Amino acid sequence: MTSAPSRSPWTVRRPATVTMSVLLALAGAGRADASPPYDRAVERAIERVQPRLEAAARIWVDRSRWENAWVVSSQHFTVRTTKSHAFGEAVARGLEGMLSWFRYDLGGSIPEGDRIPIWILPDISGYNVQGENLGGDHSSKYGCFYAGQDAARAVITYAERNEIYGRQLATHGALSAYLDRAFPVAAPLWIDEGLACYYEIHWDYKNSLDRWNVISQDASRFIPLANLKSASMSQYTPDHFAQLGMWFLYLMWVREDTRTVRDDSGAVTSAPFRDYLRRLLNGESIAEDPVHTLLTSGLAEVESDFRKASFPSNPPWL
Repeated sequence: MTSAPSRSPWTVRRPATVTMSVLLALAGAGRADASPPYDRAVERAIERVQPRLEAAARIWVDRSRWENAWVVSSQHFTVRTTKSHAFGEAVARGLEGMLSWFRYDLGGSIPEGDRIPIWILPDISGYNVQGENLGGDHSSKYGCFYAGQDAARAVITYAERNEIYGRQLATHGALSAYLDRAFPVAAPLWIDEGLACYYEIHWDYKNSLDRWNVISQDASRFIPLANLKSASMSQYTPDHFAQLGMWFLYLMWVREDTRTVRDDSGAVTSAPFRDYLRRLLNGESIAEDPVHTLLTSGLAEVESDFRKASFPSNPPWL
């Protein structure tokens, strides 16, 4: 998706039709025999119009300042950004599209009337300040985080010059916020991050595939799947995020006994990995699930097949 044209961060408000100078002139131009009631009436008129006049004097609003940032709301998201109103609209529109994928794969829904706040801070220095306060390890490892313990429960990221990467960051955080709102149990870290990285791929499949091809062929960079599942956020590297996304893509759409299969009408006829995720996220037992068996006792075979898997250059599912 491409972003809408940018718009100036400045906006003009229409000045009031009655000016302070006119009122003051009226006050000073009273008849020589003006009575005190006349003076008081003029004073009261000035008092009534004063707030409107002060507001009209603030003609320019600097939207580059975070306290004056644009706030753009869609059905399920509220985007706050200093970049432009049009940019905020484009981000919200893109996230609504990604939300349809979240629902398609995982089920669940956001509570009625709940909008996920997406804070796109002006620069990385402001992001780092928020990260120190709210982000924990995630903010030091990646360019976005979900502040689920904060009252606002916002996704926090920053304005990336590369807009596609910026959309990936917002999507990553939005997925974590969605899981928190839509399901009754917290997902294990590797599930949360795996899904977040998988949905990022929807924005730039080619770059994700290129990175994976490098990692998969370099023994020093490939992360054993057992380690990928057990790693804490403090242990994550860029390769963890890149490999997790492609692993989930492999399980969701490539591997024969876990992939989603659709008929000619587009209806899903089989989706073992998707169904496993739904059970896990809804707090159901997965002990007897065949995918759970694959991802535990069968993990060595999955790893071997994953490294050799062939991914199409133009996938039909994205």
